Amino acid sequence: MKQSIPLLLLLPWSLNSWAQTSLNTIEVHGISEPANAEQQSHDQADLERNASGFTLGDYLEHLPLVNSASYGQGVGQPVIRGQTGYRVKILNNDQQTTDLSGMGADHAVAVMPKAAKRIELLKGPASLLYGAQSGGTIRVIDRFNDDLLPQPGLAGKVYGSGSTNNQATQLGAGATVANESISLELDGHRQSVGDYQDGQGNRIRFSDSWSQQVQAIAGYQQNDWLIKAFISDLEMDYGIPNGSDKASRINLQQQRFGIKSLHNLQGEFLERVQLDLQYTDYLHDETEGGSADGLFGLESFAANIKLDAHYDHWLASFLFGYQQQTLQVCHEHGACQDFSVASRTGNNTSLSVKPIGGGFNLPYFHGHPMPDTQTQSFTLGSHFEGEFSAGLLSLGAYIELRELKPDSKNIQENWLMPSAPTENIDYADPDFYRSQTDSALSLSIGWQQPLTQRLTSQSSLSYIERLPSSEELLWNGNHHATQTYIMGKRDLTKERSLTLDWDLSYQTQNTHTNLNLFVTEFSDFIYQTPLRDSQGHEIKDPDHNNTVWQTLQADARFYGLGLQQDWQIGRWQQADWTLRQQADWIRGQLKDGENLPRIPPMSYQVSLQQQSAHWFNQLSFKQVFKANQLERYETPTQGYQWLSAYSRYQTRALGLDAEFWFKADNLLNQQARNHLSYLKDTAPLIGRQLSAGIELRF
Repeated sequence: MKQSIPLLLLLPWSLNSWAQTSLNTIEVHGISEPANAEQQSHDQADLERNASGFTLGDYLEHLPLVNSASYGQGVGQPVIRGQTGYRVKILNNDQQTTDLSGMGADHAVAVMPKAAKRIELLKGPASLLYGAQSGGTIRVIDRFNDDLLPQPGLAGKVYGSGSTNNQATQLGAGATVANESISLELDGHRQSVGDYQDGQGNRIRFSDSWSQQVQAIAGYQQNDWLIKAFISDLEMDYGIPNGSDKASRINLQQQRFGIKSLHNLQGEFLERVQLDLQYTDYLHDETEGGSADGLFGLESFAANIKLDAHYDHWLASFLFGYQQQTLQVCHEHGACQDFSVASRTGNNTSLSVKPIGGGFNLPYFHGHPMPDTQTQSFTLGSHFEGEFSAGLLSLGAYIELRELKPDSKNIQENWLMPSAPTENIDYADPDFYRSQTDSALSLSIGWQQPLTQRLTSQSSLSYIERLPSSEELLWNGNHHATQTYIMGKRDLTKERSLTLDWDLSYQTQNTHTNLNLFVTEFSDFIYQTPLRDSQGHEIKDPDHNNTVWQTLQADARFYGLGLQQDWQIGRWQQADWTLRQQADWIRGQLKDGENLPRIPPMSYQVSLQQQSAHWFNQLSFKQVFKANQLERYETPTQGYQWLSAYSRYQTRALGLDAEFWFKADNLLNQQARNHLSYLKDTAPLIGRQLSAGIELRF
């Protein structure tokens, strides 16, 4: 199928005058002012309406230039403008999520989006207040972020839902009690998902998942001073349908505690001071056939001080941060119930290290894949915004100072590096586990300018420096869940990128069209690729026959465009009708012209919405085109059509606000594959599924 921008996107322009003349006796509701392109905020309920699953990636993948890298039903990592992992920062209550989703494609983001209040996407100068990622920042926000206590009184909600195909169920409840100065909020969410069937009726084994979260938030407010504290417990358990005969599973547990103090100063310059302290204890284990083969632990403490100020027509925010993390990893067949310290005999047993075949003479290791590692970082983020000339100028800066301290106490003796090569094996240098201190500086400038009464331009230029993660530097070992052997690279340099981002917004009384163009130039782009011999055959590790992936750096480029349009058709039968269209196109290449793997294929989606006093109905159609811009050894992925429907009825009875909803996904029962997924062949997307639910609020 020819990949071109659908002509339907231009339809409202051609029909604009017709709509105004033919519907001149009908009340037409104007579209709200265009939002700041740097900061997009979305209500959790609106995102859930379009989600075909329960992961963060599922919630966001229908947004412009956003996709989800699925790994079964338990994992959906957000991909923004073709970038994911360490290039997308995910914040939970304004602290970076301390999960290990960046380490592996099979690791879930430790966030239950159902428990969120809203989710924001930040790019350009606005994102540099919180971090420096070329893909941008995702803020997952719940009531802990609110700057005010809940309304006095008692409020609450209960909800439940069920689905066909994967037999999914969702249950949850929340309650809030507050007066003028004290509040307490409690909520809990639980979801269970069974194995699903694809579009051809095949059951995908080990694709089930289960998760639950409970959270409590307490608040106290006195005049201009607010203090809040929260405690949260999250657990996820999910299968990885990677084609193995043995069930590969991951069980994730995360406990979080936090307190914040906010003081509204109402001063001449300084408006507000906020202090945040958060502690996170993260642990997940990986089993294969019930054998405890892997264990990952990450303990984190973070402290932030945020200052908000103003001067004349300028607003400024500063965020001073400190974070300390301790990472531990175990890989030992059936022996990873806890973390261990390796024995030391004092003998030089390095001769027992096996080389990887294919003539590469690289040392192969079957023990713990990386040392225990402690990371300390100091950060300063800032964001300025104000009127300048006839437009709006925004500036952002982010500075990071990081100290990395590897501790090889858990590394087996036969892997400790000798001072000289042995048997022609190219060992790393003797101080492979050395400590190191690095710094990074990122800058961004943005400009919003009205060109005409209806046309607005917003652009930004961002220079981002990213320090290599400890996993990219130090990992060397098997990853059973992904059936790969990953080799990090100790001498990686920091990754640099320069992004030019341009949004053009056109708005009339009943249409709003937004065009986004971007290009990101990378210097020393960090990526992984299979190690191959001179004939192009993948090199396998000597014990598991898993593909060996090496970590490399090279210059690269990402570029693309997104086009979105909302057209309020008019009012008919006491309901407002809206047509929404969207098209995305992204490319990613190394500077030598080689395509990067797993780049999202072009897509187009259109939805028709009807909204009245009690009803909201939506019919959506998405065309994902064939993925044929491929890396040299990558296989193409066929395109597919995804038809979905959603209907909601809201009413009030017996003192309760009631909401009943129905949703249908993949109505055409297409055999659909996610090109971004490592499991696109073993775990196609879900077949036809019907869901229904109810929510009661008081």
